[in-house]
Amino acid sequence: MKTAPSLSCLPPESDRGTASGSPGSAITPRLLVALLLKALLEIGLLVFLASLTSYVTFPPGLRGAIDRATPAEVRGWAFNEATPRDAVTVQLFLNGRFEASVRADSPRPDLVTAGVTSSPGHGFVFSLEGAALAPGPHRVEVFALHFPPGGTRVLIPLSTSPRSFWVER
Repeated sequence: MKTAPSLSCLPPESDRGTASGSPGSAITPRLLVALLLKALLEIGLLVFLASLTSYVTFPPGLRGAIDRATPAEVRGWAFNEATPRDAVTVQLFLNGRFEASVRADSPRPDLVTAGVTSSPGHGFVFSLEGAALAPGPHRVEVFALHFPPGGTRVLIPLSTSPRSFWVER
C-alpha cells in the first residue's frame, strides 16, 4: 500500500521554533546578537550626544573665582580656555538678586604667574560703594555668562558656594 506524500504546511522539524513572532518561538543567536549590537550603538549615540550637549552648554575650560567679598567690593577672575583672548562677562548676585554685569578684563598678572592663562586681562571688580546695604550678613555669588549655540544664555557659577560678608550697624 502506497502512502500519499505529505502536503503539510509545517516547516521541517529542524526549523520549528525559530520563526519569530510565533508563540513560544526562540530567537536565533544571530538575531539576538544583532539586537544587542543595535541597542549598544543607540546607547553609545545617546551618551555621545548628551556629552556633546553638556560640553557645549557648560564648557569645562571655564574657570574663575571670587577672591574677595567685602561691603566695598567683590573681586575675582574668570577665564575660558576655549576663547583665551576674549573676556568673560560675569554677573553679580547679592542676596539672590541680580546687581550688575561686567566684563572680566581687568589686569591680573598673578594669573599669568600662576600658569592659569598667558594673558593677564581676566580680572573683575564689582564696586558696592553706592549700594545701600542693610546691617547684617550678605551673600555674594558671581556667575559667568555663557551663550551656547541656540541663543540660550547659561549662568555658570564661579564658586561652589556663595561668599559672605557682614555689614556693621
